[in-house]
Amino acid sequence: QGMTVLTLVASAVIWRKRRPEQQSAIARAGLLVMAMGLGILSASAFSSQVHLVRLALIVFGSGFGVYTFGGLNLMAVMTSDREAGAYLGLWTIAVLVSRGIGTSIGGIARDVLLALTHSATFSYGTIFSLEAIGLLCAILLLAGLDVLSFARDTGRLETVEWQMAAGEV
Repeated sequence: QGMTVLTLVASAVIWRKRRPEQQSAIARAGLLVMAMGLGILSASAFSSQVHLVRLALIVFGSGFGVYTFGGLNLMAVMTSDREAGAYLGLWTIAVLVSRGIGTSIGGIARDVLLALTHSATFSYGTIFSLEAIGLLCAILLLAGLDVLSFARDTGRLETVEWQMAAGEV
């Protein structure tokens, strides 16, 4: 959590002057670093190299801080003023439900893999690998979003600002 806070603050200092609708690449970079952290954690589990766990947590936490900065900006720009309360409420519910489902599925999958293979290293390594793949899929989903058009359609960007953000002017 320490690395998350440090990189969140550093991200705010470094990228604070960028418009919120221009934070998509930053959020994707954070997701990629998180996936790398889970890749290291997976390698640690598969190879039973406990000393890699600290490195994995530092890398993951750093990525989470960067992702949080970029993601919060994107959430703000992709919320219309009229629907902000409902959107934030639904976002909170979606996050909580997803965490619960993810934790349950991860626990069940670990238990099933452990029962089938009798190998904790294989079971944990597989779960961490699947989580890294999930983060890579999230990068692809985020890359497919047209943040600028959404910001323009909700009135967050005027036509001239949208063209400047898109690099057309």
